[in-house]
Amino acid sequence: MRNAKSKKEVREMRKRGCAFLCSAVLLTGVFLRLPGETWQVQAETIDTAAFAEETARLTSQFRQENGLAPLKMAPVLLELSARRAEELKDAYGHTRPDGRDWFTIVEESSLDANCYAAENVAAGYDTPESVIAAWIDSDAHRKAMLGENYQYIGIGVSQLEDDPNHYYTYWEMLLISSEQPLEGEYEPGETANPTVSEKGVSLLGDVDLDGTVELADAVLLQKILLGQVNGNAAQLENGDCCVDGVLDCRDVTALMQMLVR
Repeated sequence: MRNAKSKKEVREMRKRGCAFLCSAVLLTGVFLRLPGETWQVQAETIDTAAFAEETARLTSQFRQENGLAPLKMAPVLLELSARRAEELKDAYGHTRPDGRDWFTIVEESSLDANCYAAENVAAGYDTPESVIAAWIDSDAHRKAMLGENYQYIGIGVSQLEDDPNHYYTYWEMLLISSEQPLEGEYEPGETANPTVSEKGVSLLGDVDLDGTVELADAVLLQKILLGQVNGNAAQLENGDCCVDGVLDCRDVTALMQMLVR
């Protein structure tokens, strides 16, 4: 019979991370896997939007401590990183579930694909502080985080309650360069201002119906659009940020723009 282990000990045993650097002329990859047994533990529900924001803030802080400019966030990068975080649950690594390279998510977006880009992924870490510490402790991840060419960052965090691999929490860091400012760009940690809907008493953008408009609403709206969560009538009404009667990716972008006003 195995000896009982604390939740902290179990999670330390199952942590792993991967780093991937990519530019127009360089394509290299490094995977890190920590040895040890895998144990079943109860997954804890986390605020993925808040974790994403804090992870981006800590990354910018780390860059500034090393003499580099901080990074900015933008709605398009939040959307892409959230999608990649969800994909990691089905295919952990730098290959997407359909077999394509991770960078194709940039190529199919509105971003200029002729850019410097890097992806860091990790699984099994419980907090922004722990995943940042692990990435910093890895030469490949650290190199990506301190890339001088990057101006923007997107962080995605997803959870898998019944994870057969027992990691439960998946992390995505997307770093890119851009010659042109990205629409709706803002620095991690900036305070968002809620907007009242002209439709009536509902709060436009308040997708989780908690009376405030924040990053968590954008993440939930994205999950509804991806079919990962079923939204009720009130959530769908508040999620129609373009106020055009159609719920699509433009509403996610509009919601992110509301948040950075």
